[in-house]
Amino acid sequence: IKLALSQAMDASSIEQSSEQTGLQFEGQSVRVYVVASISGGTGSGMSIDLGYAVKGLLQKLGIENATTPGLFLHSNGRDSRSCDLAKVNAFSWFQEYNHFARPEGFYPGDEASGLPAMDASTPAFDNTYFVKLGDGLSEEQLKANSESVARYLMLDTLTQAHTFFESTREAVPSTISGSPALRTFGLHEESTTSQAMLDVVTEQLCQRVVLGWSGFESVGKLGSSWLVSFTPW
Repeated sequence: IKLALSQAMDASSIEQSSEQTGLQFEGQSVRVYVVASISGGTGSGMSIDLGYAVKGLLQKLGIENATTPGLFLHSNGRDSRSCDLAKVNAFSWFQEYNHFARPEGFYPGDEASGLPAMDASTPAFDNTYFVKLGDGLSEEQLKANSESVARYLMLDTLTQAHTFFESTREAVPSTISGSPALRTFGLHEESTTSQAMLDVVTEQLCQRVVLGWSGFESVGKLGSSWLVSFTPW
């Protein structure tokens, strides 16, 4: 984690990221995403500890302008046994998350692992997202739904959509009535081109094809849409 942070904050890395994305990145502003499944396995058992480990490392490095969003995924298997295990693991994760984040709670740390103790004022994650991928998914469906999470991460890190996502986070506090808030999200892809515009472009394309067949030249173009002068036959 320390190596990844040092590489991300390196001046040459920041310059390359800006060149490739066209965005301006700040060398002293850091976001560390923790993404894990809470339906069983490693993510259920250690993702919260990992969040505190990141917080502790950021403090040691003296990085003050940093946030640690956490995205936690859940899905149930098709057979009853794996489905029940997934539910139990997810429930246990929620219990642990709530235990540490409640007003009187604290994270005891682990001296042997170099994890410092932290009280509830320092949560493991500044924004915690719970994303249910679905029930009884096939491998193909699980992969497709997981890719939507990857698209969200891409949009939030490498595009101007980050300003929109950040405004939604600021609109809702990270705690509600003293209890940690859980966020969620869904992605739906929608074309920005209206059907009316598609009809116009289709008509112009057909006109251009007919004019080409007839030996006429196009009159000109505007943006990406061809404009032609055409008199109905």
